[in-house]
Amino acid sequence: MEAQVGLRVVRGPGWKWADQDEGEGHIGTVVGVVPGGEVNVRWDFGVQANYRSGAEGEYDLCVFDNSCVGVEHNGVWCDGHDKACKGSPLKGIRWKCSECHDYDLCTDCFMRRQLHDLDHAFIRIVDEEHPWVIVQKRSGCVR
Repeated sequence: MEAQVGLRVVRGPGWKWADQDEGEGHIGTVVGVVPGGEVNVRWDFGVQANYRSGAEGEYDLCVFDNSCVGVEHNGVWCDGHDKACKGSPLKGIRWKCSECHDYDLCTDCFMRRQLHDLDHAFIRIVDEEHPWVIVQKRSGCVR
């Protein structure tokens, strides 16, 4: 997904910045796109810095949530228990259970670990243009 202002991000595969983000799992917002393959991110605790988004062939960040920039999955509903996210289309990253037929969650519901069997792997679907990524089962994971 092309970097856009408003995307919510977390550490990615090329992260080399120690705890500049206050540690694994903290979330930031892209506040600027810098020419040459970088983005400017403001972390939720206040620090702001530039990170690689293709510069040097590296990606310091992963998209955490893309609903804020209008990504929708037409014809797909969130099967979570929160009435606020019920309905179509599912907005943001789609989390599809790899073991259950027709079971999808939005990011908010996926992060509520008690909503689905933690022994099931999920498929992370950013949008229709990007490859699907299998995310291993969450049982035994430390939150």
